[in-house]
Amino acid sequence: MNGLVIIPNVSLLKTNFGLSDATAMDLLNTVDYTIPELALFGTGCFLWVIAYGILIRNIIVYRRIEMPTVAGCGNFAWEIMYSWFIITDMGSLMLWGYRAWFFLDIFIWAMLLRYGKEDTFLPPFRKYFIPYSIVLTAVWAAAFWFMKQAGYETSIGAISAYLLNTVISVLYVVNFYRVRDREHYSITIAWLKFLGTGLISVFMFIHYPDNHFLQLFAVIITVFDVWYVGLLHAHRRHVVIAYER
Repeated sequence: MNGLVIIPNVSLLKTNFGLSDATAMDLLNTVDYTIPELALFGTGCFLWVIAYGILIRNIIVYRRIEMPTVAGCGNFAWEIMYSWFIITDMGSLMLWGYRAWFFLDIFIWAMLLRYGKEDTFLPPFRKYFIPYSIVLTAVWAAAFWFMKQAGYETSIGAISAYLLNTVISVLYVVNFYRVRDREHYSITIAWLKFLGTGLISVFMFIHYPDNHFLQLFAVIITVFDVWYVGLLHAHRRHVVIAYER
């Protein structure tokens, strides 16, 4: 069926139950996005939710966090902004996918404040790690907000998300080479990250065929995600990989 998939009797529900506009909004925007596009994007988002769940489990088990500090702060900032302040036009179902990331990332960010110091090697940042992380998160959030207000962003936050995802993918590889203790790095998360972002990247190429800036980020992310997956498989096979410290 063409058009918008909507909650039945929206006006009646709002009248009888006091539902807000946000609650009664369209579930999926099938006017501006095709069903295959929504399926690609939604599946990719769901794989990231699973990755977050495994990351939380590993933090509890290992008392370490594999997500780099700069990336973790940026990730949480993006989810704050695009869950509550900048609303996607893909529909409320996708919005609550963003919010699922946000709620899971509350714990991840809190654990980053607790364990993330090991990822930071500059002495002033290590000494004042918690204030540094809070300020870094606020700076990321401000950047995402002003980027949207300046008109550099898409309606779903694709540019900022892929800029951030490029930072994440590059830093995962860099951090892997920096440390000796790599047992808390999860090959399952690596694959979920690669596949989840990969599906969303296919969506980006289909929906934004002329946005070569966005596509460039997608290619860079894919290269580094494949590199990272390969590193973890090599590590599992006990291949010696040089480290910085």
